[in-house]
Amino acid sequence: MMDLVAVLIFLGAAAIFIVAFALHAFWALRRADAARRAAMLLRELLTPDELVQLQTDGYLAVSSGITPGRVYRIPARPGFVTVVDAGRPVLALCLQPVCSMPDCEHVLVHKLLLEGAEGEYWQRANHLRGQLWRVADASAVEVWAGPPPGVLSQR
Repeated sequence: MMDLVAVLIFLGAAAIFIVAFALHAFWALRRADAARRAAMLLRELLTPDELVQLQTDGYLAVSSGITPGRVYRIPARPGFVTVVDAGRPVLALCLQPVCSMPDCEHVLVHKLLLEGAEGEYWQRANHLRGQLWRVADASAVEVWAGPPPGVLSQR
């Protein structure tokens, strides 16, 4: 009788492991497929120059339609959008989606929102000021140098 209970417990544990592994594999395939489709969409919607800039510099520069001389640097991976006025980083904007999405789609969402609804983007984004960057020269990449902003609330 004890042997039968032990076998049933083992089979139950094995079944749970197999189901968990299958679910993990299923979601991994879905994430990979979503990332592949997002990369294709990025190649369709960005110009060749924008794609090169994104790959070489690690960000996409989008000119402001409202403020002359202002450029937004959208990082290639999810993160803060840097506001650059007259060649100097002055502010970071944080605007995140409520659900998970591939990295490429973050770039597209920020680009399309800034080009199509820049004023609303400014209203909805969290504004981070202060000692945010260490800039040795004009070509340096921004590095977060202050304390983390903590949990940002939804607006």
